[in-house]
Amino acid sequence: VLERFRGWYATAVTGAAVSEYQQERFRKGVARATVNYETAILRRAFRVAESRWPGFASPLRGVSGLTPDPHNARKGFVERPVLEQLYQHLPEGVARVVRVAFLTGWRWQSEVLTRQWKHVDEVGGWVRLEPGETKNGEGRECPLYPDLRQVILSSGLSQGPEGQVGSRNPEGWVFTGPDGRHLGAGTVRGAWRRACRAIGQPTLILHDLRRSAVRSL
Repeated sequence: VLERFRGWYATAVTGAAVSEYQQERFRKGVARATVNYETAILRRAFRVAESRWPGFASPLRGVSGLTPDPHNARKGFVERPVLEQLYQHLPEGVARVVRVAFLTGWRWQSEVLTRQWKHVDEVGGWVRLEPGETKNGEGRECPLYPDLRQVILSSGLSQGPEGQVGSRNPEGWVFTGPDGRHLGAGTVRGAWRRACRAIGQPTLILHDLRRSAVRSL
């Protein structure tokens, strides 16, 4: 977006100019969803300008994205037998992330990996996402039903805030590696890809777990 429109006067970024940009990107083979997202960035920029400078009118009002491409939509699902095969090739910590993503339908990177023990209410039986942590900004809770409780609470115990052994630090991460350090997204993604190749399913992606969870639930 910047490469194309940097230095333009705001009034020159018209609907026709954006439409030309969209078509150019599409001809280069860029996915329609990506072009739509880039268009949304432009529209957002002009909405911010309208809110900050009274009297400024966005030239992009009414400009929409390209029609979504049905062939660009992911349709992948991870069946339970395939999951069981994957678990055999995943490190324990990564396998726990995958299990929780499948059991909850939460986004693995922004909603599962980011859980700390303060988000887990073992007594009340909930694991929660705080307001502002989800895509729509709303908080969310998932009951610790038996399978999910077993996976989450199977994590090793760590030192508590006062150093006592056998307690979980509320600020500590739920998902850690064998060294006790927080699992990074790159570590999880790399282990997933290797496991998928090992069982002959190289096209599976982690987001397939979300679709599979919704269908299962």
